[in-house]
Amino acid sequence: MSQMQRKKWNKLWIYPDEIVKITKKYVFIQLKRSSEYEDYVICHVKKLIRQKEHSNQILMLFTDDFQFYLKKYQENNPDQEVRNTIRLTGKEFQQIYK
Repeated sequence: MSQMQRKKWNKLWIYPDEIVKITKKYVFIQLKRSSEYEDYVICHVKKLIRQKEHSNQILMLFTDDFQFYLKKYQENNPDQEVRNTIRLTGKEFQQIYK
């Protein structure tokens, strides 16, 4: 029996002002303002978000094959209607922040 290959976890640091909304299971994050996706929001699993101790930075974890659905909401509000959706892999998503 072959051993399963462990996936590499990517780490991305974000700031609290990028968080739009938090629910029991999910965190809604506004994408980098200086990117082509600045009007988009992602919904990420809350269990994969960590607060950095003694800092205002927040750690977001994901793998290269993770699927991100970037959503553009009416009035940039996740409680409003979705105007557009784009799907990116974790690898593609990470390029936004380079």
